[in-house]
Amino acid sequence: MNQAGRTIKLFYGARRQKGYVILLSTFFALALTVSIVLTMSSLQFFRQKIANSSFGATQSYYAAEAGGEDALMRLRNKPDMSSGSYSFNIDSVIVNVAITDYIGSTRVIAVKADNKGTIKKLKIVYDLDKNGSSFYYGIQTGDGGLSMGNGSTINGNVFINGDITGSGTITNNAVVAGDDNEIKGTSNGNRMNIGGSALTESCINTNVGGDLTYVLGGTVNNCTVSGSTLGQSDLIPTKNLPIIQSQISSWKEEAAKGGIISGNYSISTNTTQELGPISITGNLVINNGATLLMKGTVYVVGNITMNNNASIKLSSFYGPLSGVILADGNVTINNNVVLQGSGQTGSYLMILSTSSSGTAIDVKNGIDGQVLYASNGGITLNSNSNSAKVHQITAAKTITLSNNLNLTYEVGMVHNFFNSGPGGSMKVTSWQEE
Repeated sequence: MNQAGRTIKLFYGARRQKGYVILLSTFFALALTVSIVLTMSSLQFFRQKIANSSFGATQSYYAAEAGGEDALMRLRNKPDMSSGSYSFNIDSVIVNVAITDYIGSTRVIAVKADNKGTIKKLKIVYDLDKNGSSFYYGIQTGDGGLSMGNGSTINGNVFINGDITGSGTITNNAVVAGDDNEIKGTSNGNRMNIGGSALTESCINTNVGGDLTYVLGGTVNNCTVSGSTLGQSDLIPTKNLPIIQSQISSWKEEAAKGGIISGNYSISTNTTQELGPISITGNLVINNGATLLMKGTVYVVGNITMNNNASIKLSSFYGPLSGVILADGNVTINNNVVLQGSGQTGSYLMILSTSSSGTAIDVKNGIDGQVLYASNGGITLNSNSNSAKVHQITAAKTITLSNNLNLTYEVGMVHNFFNSGPGGSMKVTSWQEE
């Protein structure tokens, strides 16, 4: 091949190579452009998804807030409403609200808002503000009534579904509900004394510092009344105890989920033991100076005995929430026992017995405690220390105060008959997103 032919061949070869380079460069440029477009589209998609998710979460959160406000409004309008749950919709958001029974003066509202899978939860603790303007009774019994020893005193109001008998003093008002029930002092000159007003079917051997309202057909005999004496035709309706059986069963199940201790269990003298949630199939003994620190619900199938200077306290993990230790047997509280909540406002410890004994809860020597509740039996308060203080006290059978015992309660349940005494309006002590 001559020189000219080689030159032409090299020329066309170079042009062909250059064409390949241009084609390859164009391909990479297109690929890069497509990649950028896809990346931007993906980013826009995810931004839109995040925005939609954020908007959905915001909708869900405000729907949960609305559920909490709705529950608070219901409780404000009807403080003694039963526990339970209900649901409603706000546009596409399903709101579920659950309201627990009282533990002491505290109720918990749990709210769950579901916006097509975007869920927000709230827990609200609702407690009594003792500086408020509404007033309450802190002592309630079933048909066993209230028995007051000579010289005993209750500082506050009482609501009794049975008789009030003995020769003590109730400093404020008293309601005796139900048919054929009465306020009756002893006949030997040691009369019953009601500092405020009384609402009862019959009144016998009693001093009433305010008004007496009785049921026509009942008996008013040897009653001294400082105010007016009024008769009414309607019987005085009884009130159910505030904690229903399903709630007690739920606490037992909650305890068992944490584990089961078979047989009897004791906490040694002057030691501290953490327990809960736990179920104990035998008896529980908290020995002298020992402390039970509860980290969850404790359920004892047998008896609970708290010996001298023993303590039961809720762990700080409870925060503003309350806790329960319950027994199917009897609960015996000996000298100088200390019962405490977590230390935060609205946190209380409830001692609950389901025993049907008249001494389901037996306080041997006064108490500075929290909440005493005998769902089927009675409560006895003895007078060795001459004083006792509780947050609330409730019994299905008789509450018995021995001679010269001075009992003070902090707060209680609402009833429109009471216009003075320990009490308060409701307030929110905790509002937290879970």
